[in-house]
Amino acid sequence: MNLFADDPRTQPTPSPLSRKKAAVLSCAVASILALGAAPARAQQADDTTVASEGTEVKELGRVITKGTREIKDVTGGALGVVSRLNTPFSISAVPFEALQDKQPASLYEAFASDASVTRQAGSAYTGWSSFISVRGIPISSTDGSQKINGVPVTTWGLSLPIEVMDQIQLLKGASGFMYGFTSPGGAVNYVTKKPVEGSQLSAGIGWTSDNILKGHVDIGRGAEDGSGVGYRINAVHEDGTTSTGTGVKRSAFSLALQAGISESLKLSFDTIYLKSEFTKPAPMVFLTSYNQSDLPSPKGVNRNAQASEAFDNPSFLYVGAALNWQLAPSWDADLRFTHSKTEQAYSKGYLTLLDASGRYQDRTFESLQIYNNDAVQLLVNGDADVFGVNHKLALGATLIKQRETRGLSHQLPGYRNYGYRNLYTKTDFSYTPIAVEDQSRFPNNWNRQQALFVSDTIQLTPHWLAIAGVRFTRYEQSQTQYAFASATSYTRNTLNIRTNETTPTLAVMFKPRAETTVYASYSEALEPGSTVGAQYVNYGQLLDPNTSKQWEVGFKNDSRTVRSAISAFRVDRGTAYANENNVWVQSGISRYQGLDGSLDLRLGEDLQVGGSFVWLDKADYLNSSSAWLIEKNVPGSYRYSGSLHADYSVPAVEGLSFSAQARYTGETVAYQNTARLLTIKTPSYTLYDVSAKYQQLVGGHAVTYRAGINNLFDKTYWIGGSATYMFLGDPRTYFASVTFDF
Repeated sequence: MNLFADDPRTQPTPSPLSRKKAAVLSCAVASILALGAAPARAQQADDTTVASEGTEVKELGRVITKGTREIKDVTGGALGVVSRLNTPFSISAVPFEALQDKQPASLYEAFASDASVTRQAGSAYTGWSSFISVRGIPISSTDGSQKINGVPVTTWGLSLPIEVMDQIQLLKGASGFMYGFTSPGGAVNYVTKKPVEGSQLSAGIGWTSDNILKGHVDIGRGAEDGSGVGYRINAVHEDGTTSTGTGVKRSAFSLALQAGISESLKLSFDTIYLKSEFTKPAPMVFLTSYNQSDLPSPKGVNRNAQASEAFDNPSFLYVGAALNWQLAPSWDADLRFTHSKTEQAYSKGYLTLLDASGRYQDRTFESLQIYNNDAVQLLVNGDADVFGVNHKLALGATLIKQRETRGLSHQLPGYRNYGYRNLYTKTDFSYTPIAVEDQSRFPNNWNRQQALFVSDTIQLTPHWLAIAGVRFTRYEQSQTQYAFASATSYTRNTLNIRTNETTPTLAVMFKPRAETTVYASYSEALEPGSTVGAQYVNYGQLLDPNTSKQWEVGFKNDSRTVRSAISAFRVDRGTAYANENNVWVQSGISRYQGLDGSLDLRLGEDLQVGGSFVWLDKADYLNSSSAWLIEKNVPGSYRYSGSLHADYSVPAVEGLSFSAQARYTGETVAYQNTARLLTIKTPSYTLYDVSAKYQQLVGGHAVTYRAGINNLFDKTYWIGGSATYMFLGDPRTYFASVTFDF
């Protein structure tokens, strides 16, 4: 099995623009501009994505045109490499060129055309920028829900460098069978760039308002030159200041190697290094002490009330090696080893909002948090015919170990309180940060998963398929609690949890024709026991693991002109919340159910329109030890979310194209205060983005110019996707870049 299988590629050819297409384009743009008045009902099709890597280059007059790549197969964990169309789950995937064109600075921006993805935190340049929710359910950065090449990593407090990725995949919903412990919202898989056939050499420079400059080099070569080793190197550096005063310095490097040891044995190696330094990062606004249901208006709010001394310095290292062995014509084995280390040193303000006038208390929190992840995964995949029935089998084992270490200041002194200020008054705030990187370090949390799994995809008839799978996991977790009398005098207590869990997956699929799938599936998710945060009375307590259950019925269609998908889902999730005494408890069930749909239309060769929507019929506490919470909405949930887009290639000017997009996020529950019997919601908002691209040949080499505006109308808005805090959204941002392909 090749986990990085090539995808089909096609070459589009230009055609004249008809009056009919012009009329459709006008309607599409008008629809996008009208999105602010009502939630959208459609989604850009997941499969309609573009990537330039490894495609044939064709000269059409003065312009370079690159073939499109549709992402047909994705990494399905214990299912192996699976077809998106023949998978009984909802899947999104964003390829390399789409990432290049939009230049997203965060995971949310990468999936901006997927209405199911909403944001938990604001500002692209902060440690929390890639905290997202899917269908209203948060995607954890520490429980295994984030992966690189199918193996879990910890992304706490950082955004992985999107420039070094070939694609980013999102498997929505409960995926405990496929991946082990993950959020029931879904799993994000980053696929790194690999060596390509021939040679690869491109260099680009970019600018983001106000004055952030970025350089990026992408170099590679395949192994067909006789060396037996292919390589791919990416290097990125970004430096400057945002329009809100955040200082940015970010460097990233990646290396991928592939070698053929023999005809049947292949070796690959990947590494990523990231170092970021942010000064005066955007502050969180905590709602735990707020006393009114209506929030202060975001208009006129100080865009960045953070102290100038505040900083957020995350770093990340990933090393992975894989051995792929072709056991037989239809059987192969994939063995991979990975290590990753995430380190975040930060000292920054947390604004504790008090009332609707905008009054808040300045608080700072300073910490050093280090996560080390090690994983070994074996996957054997193949086909077998039993009594004339085809079985696609996958079986394997995983061992995953995570260790968390924290600096002294995480608990001593913890939060530090200063004076009071107001959101609408720009006054200086200054303090002396702790040198967190030099302080003593204390082991905090340790967990280990040992799992065995097997799955069988059965071709029952030419039109019917069934999937049955099961994963057995032995899980251990240890939490160390410290009580400090001073920096050198403390006591500690260790809590341990051990459990054996079995997570099944069952599904049936009907294919009336090759490009259409109707499916029904049942799956479960496992979440590790959470450690209670510092703002609660029972700080440091370790809670038991949670099991979630999901039912989904869906339809997918993938043709050249129409790509569509719709699914009805229900997730029952074990839930946690702060009770009336500010004790964080794990009690009760929350239910999420609704519809998730997408539609993408190709109206000739020059125009493509599409959209997506999510309707949450329910996102409530079904039962709870706090009676007031029952039937209240879960924080992070909304009723509607939508996205529309239009992409147009100008036939009269080869290489010139335009894109427009609108994203609607409905009124979102930001916090449920059981002590005050108070529900706090952030208002709905709509964001508009536009961009343009022009490609030409200069001296026989492709040159690509890109420019765009995010948040076109400079909307001010609150983001409330977390359970306890909110962010002020980013203002209007301009970007431009030029890329040279040699």
